[in-house]
Amino acid sequence: MRVGIIVVTHQSSIRPTGHAALDRCIESINKYVEFDHDIIIVDNGSDVIYNNPQKYDLLYRPNQVNGLIGAWNDGLFISYEMNHDIHLLISDDVYFNETINKYPLAIMDHQYRDYGVYGTLTDSKTAFPTQISEIPLSGTYKEVTWHKFPIHGWLFGFTRTFFQNYNADGLMFDNTYLFGDSETHFQKQLWKRGGRSFILLDCLTHHEHLGAWRKLKNNGEHLKSK
Repeated sequence: MRVGIIVVTHQSSIRPTGHAALDRCIESINKYVEFDHDIIIVDNGSDVIYNNPQKYDLLYRPNQVNGLIGAWNDGLFISYEMNHDIHLLISDDVYFNETINKYPLAIMDHQYRDYGVYGTLTDSKTAFPTQISEIPLSGTYKEVTWHKFPIHGWLFGFTRTFFQNYNADGLMFDNTYLFGDSETHFQKQLWKRGGRSFILLDCLTHHEHLGAWRKLKNNGEHLKSK
């Protein structure tokens, strides 16, 4: 089993510390992740391309075509082409600890893995209340069914079979929701089609919450589309 860890980053005057956060994110991956994986960096229209000293797979999207959703879709396409068993999408301000190693096994052992999307708990107070915890909880799965508080978009993942079941013409996410509320729209549509959302209760990640994606949404320069 091999996991594609897709990290979306952006640095500009609107979000000046994106690449510094990315360095910390990658450091946490290298320190804690024990399962087989590849790191795929999607640099979404930064003023300066990420330095990428360790030569990870890097896609630079100069105009942020189709916004954050476009970055997610492009990263997933690369991960799918690399034949990863699990696709894990994270923001550049997410940091792992040792509990992340339970993530892929919990998904692959789950009876709903072919039509489930999976998030983790976090110690970040800015997350949706369904995901906030300072320590991992007992048990493994908690299903999310509230439309107001689905799995937050800073970290979620799914299996290769899930991607095959739910993509539309190779796209997992709807390009009409470029930045804000995209993960909410995605999961609402998923639930209508019989898919489900789960939080893994024994996995805890830290989300620094640099934000600014909504600010990018309001900057017409970053919303050029095909």
